[in-house]
Amino acid sequence: MGRRFEAERWTRGAGRLPSERMAEAERDEPRGDEGPDERETVDRTEEPIVQRGRLQLVAVAVSLVGSVILVALLGGSPGAALVLQLAVIGLLVFQTWRGKAWARWTLVVLTAIGAGANGWQAIQLVGEGGAPWWMNGGLALIFAWSAGILALGRALRRFVEVQRARFP
Repeated sequence: MGRRFEAERWTRGAGRLPSERMAEAERDEPRGDEGPDERETVDRTEEPIVQRGRLQLVAVAVSLVGSVILVALLGGSPGAALVLQLAVIGLLVFQTWRGKAWARWTLVVLTAIGAGANGWQAIQLVGEGGAPWWMNGGLALIFAWSAGILALGRALRRFVEVQRARFP
């Protein structure tokens, strides 16, 4: 089945005259006097994997911002720290959106550290009467998920590559 398809692909158009093939090639080739809207352009941002990568980056950003705000509302960090954390997350996500690999890997490191710190604190709080351990465990899961998507996500990696080409 595969060989037949391959043979058909390579022999397609072989029965036409060379002048017919030349006319078809000239018709498909963009002319210099056409505007940019009339030429055929390849938009890689419409690929399904790129769209999924874009959504993954948005999901990571929303979960990180939401968890930072939740911790601040529960009294875990002062207002100045909240502003600083939101600014750092916002700038790193923006640079990742523009295709900067260093911003993506900085986010990976910071979220992995956050996952480890919250996980360690959750382990220490199990059995104590203070703050519920499950809050820290939940934050550890959110940060670990974010780090995993940022580091291992094939769709997110493809989105960053496409954005790098758009914003050199």
